[in-house]
Amino acid sequence: KKPKSDLLFHSDTLQKLVGEKLDYLLKKENKYKGFNGSVLVSKNDSILFTGYYGMADFKEKKQIDSNSVFQLASVSKQFTATAIMILHEKKQININDKVTKYFPEFPYEKVTIEQLLNHTSGLPSYFYLAEKKWDHPKPPLNHEMIEMFEKHHPYRYFRPGRSFKYSNSGYIVLASIVEKVTGNTLDNFMQENIFEPLNMTNTFVYRAREDSTKENQLLGYRGSSWRKRKVIDPY
Repeated sequence: KKPKSDLLFHSDTLQKLVGEKLDYLLKKENKYKGFNGSVLVSKNDSILFTGYYGMADFKEKKQIDSNSVFQLASVSKQFTATAIMILHEKKQININDKVTKYFPEFPYEKVTIEQLLNHTSGLPSYFYLAEKKWDHPKPPLNHEMIEMFEKHHPYRYFRPGRSFKYSNSGYIVLASIVEKVTGNTLDNFMQENIFEPLNMTNTFVYRAREDSTKENQLLGYRGSSWRKRKVIDPY
């Protein structure tokens, strides 16, 4: 006998009603709060709802559709973490290793890979270094940020393991460890070990210095719901 929840979700009439309500809600969010994106709701192997809302290109009035490729921003951290855990399972690294095992000049001696993964490393934000200490026209790459940490030794937020603070810096270091250990670029490692095995044919690591913009690849926007400004690629 199926539980009520399964019967509830697989009732065609109820599924249609829920879909209509979701569509109404998301259209309202798009109109009044500027939500732009794709939505998919699934249960087990069944897709219960899909919807596409807003603009892929505001100037050209091009709508978001099933082919739109979004920038994942910090959602990409889960893929970097997966890459690290693949290396851990292959015994190429250990999550208890200290960062200084891979970067001997790294100025925060007791920080471990595990602390980078779970945002308890206490590393300072790299934004200050990138804005105040970087004197080149193009933004720094990951390994260049590591070198800046080694050169300037910005003060940490807290001793490793003492607290939690969301850290972009930690994932720059993790990405650099993947490249250092494998001798491969992060984008190639992700493609060979994650995206291809999972048949993720529209997912990739975008390298702004080397890659051209791909078809259906979306750029970012900022501003109010009635006036959007495209975030220009800094490269």
